[in-house]
Amino acid sequence: MQVTVINRTGYTIVLPPPIDQALTGGETNIWTKIDPQLMADNKDAWESLAALITYTTAVDPDIPDALEQSVIAEYATTLATHHTRHENGGGDEIDVTGLPGLLADAQTPDTHAAAHELAGGDLLSVAGLAGALADPQVPTAHAASHQTGQPDEIDVTGLAGETGTPQPVKDETVSVDKLAVEDADDYGTVAVLRVEFAAGVGGAADDVTIYTANSPYQMRIIDAWVDIVANVGGATVHLNDAAGGAGNAYTSNLSAAAAATVRNADLPAYAANAQVLPLASDLFIRRSDSGVGGTFFILIEKI
Repeated sequence: MQVTVINRTGYTIVLPPPIDQALTGGETNIWTKIDPQLMADNKDAWESLAALITYTTAVDPDIPDALEQSVIAEYATTLATHHTRHENGGGDEIDVTGLPGLLADAQTPDTHAAAHELAGGDLLSVAGLAGALADPQVPTAHAASHQTGQPDEIDVTGLAGETGTPQPVKDETVSVDKLAVEDADDYGTVAVLRVEFAAGVGGAADDVTIYTANSPYQMRIIDAWVDIVANVGGATVHLNDAAGGAGNAYTSNLSAAAAATVRNADLPAYAANAQVLPLASDLFIRRSDSGVGGTFFILIEKI
């Protein structure tokens, strides 16, 4: 610390500790002007300058007053800028290490990611956090949560493939469109298509529609028969894939002259078209007289 000594006979400044320690050589009868920084560092000791200055001889009263005012002015200036000594780069820079409380300004933390990683001192738990992690996670064993009655029960509806365990049939009723098609060994599933047709006014030929461009799958017509309930003498019925009796015939002309069951008589004669009705085709019952009524039974194979 700097001490500037101005000799003034007859005047003494009494300095309290530790300020008086700055004077050396036993000076006692002097005017002493202390470096302003020394005053700032010992604020408590300089609270009342008037109490520190005593006059042994008032040779020149203006001198102590001027000196006192000078000291006070420099003391005030020093206190106004004193904080800079405790800031970054100042002569008495403060170290906040270990101090409690929050600083006024947000602080940039030091690199500390390792502290939050596995085995780190501040291990981070992601439990309950939203969002997807950057790295794929290996799920913990949780098969039980997907089983029947559990919170994350799996619905296999629409899934492809076969289950590892044979599954029981839930519904014993199987619709024709679910039947298997004919396999490579020519084994197929056969079903009966039953079509009821009521007697009309009679006197003219007409068609009873079975399919209009909407046959559900490709099929082979293996056989057919008809139960005639309302007969008309000399009338017949048969199957065609076009209206008005046009197109391909899939049966012979079955007699509707009597109320009876009449079977298809000559399927071999229709081997030319192999009796195959394509997907989304037409199929009609052609009757020579609309007064005929009954039920047509058609034996089909899904191919």
